[in-house]
Amino acid sequence: MVLPAGPGGEPVTLRFVETRRLLDADAEAAVVHRCVPGNNRRPGPADSGGRLLFAGDGPLVLVQNSQGLAACLVERVGRDGPPDFSWSDKPMLQWWQSDRSPDFSQPPQTPIEVFNTSTGDGGTVEWVHPTWFWHAFGRVSPQVKELLAVIPNGEAINLPVAATGAFALYWNRTVDTSEQVPLRPPLSLFARDGAGQVLHSATLPR
Repeated sequence: MVLPAGPGGEPVTLRFVETRRLLDADAEAAVVHRCVPGNNRRPGPADSGGRLLFAGDGPLVLVQNSQGLAACLVERVGRDGPPDFSWSDKPMLQWWQSDRSPDFSQPPQTPIEVFNTSTGDGGTVEWVHPTWFWHAFGRVSPQVKELLAVIPNGEAINLPVAATGAFALYWNRTVDTSEQVPLRPPLSLFARDGAGQVLHSATLPR
């Protein structure tokens, strides 16, 4: 896919390295109760009335309840075939809470609204190999039919959008050498309408 460039820029040819999808209803039911604000080995009783905003085969789950907004990264058993969340007692690997809780009763004022994102040193992790990662949580307007995440070299992934308009991005990329670690490239989100026209773009903070 060729993405039109901004003023004075060159078009970018995208190379899709991954396409994410939403979980089906059975998989949602297996994980949503594991991602509730206040229920990740934290003080206070869990609020079982959490509203599921997004559940993706990332596998990320985004939930809103009276305690706020939380997103969980839940480990899955197999990387081939449909995800297996049958071991629902396994704890989440990661936990994020947004610094604000958007009003989902109203559409966003822009085609892409990001309300939590990775910034600064949190963008690199030391696994077996140094790894860049990007995460962002937000929502899109009803006019958006396709959401793309793109880094400057043209690598891209398709991001699914839930019926609520919510989306969740979690993308990692192994760094070749330790000298590259501080050079994590910016990641941009592009929203397209049903005709393929770019409606809006947003670059995540570095």
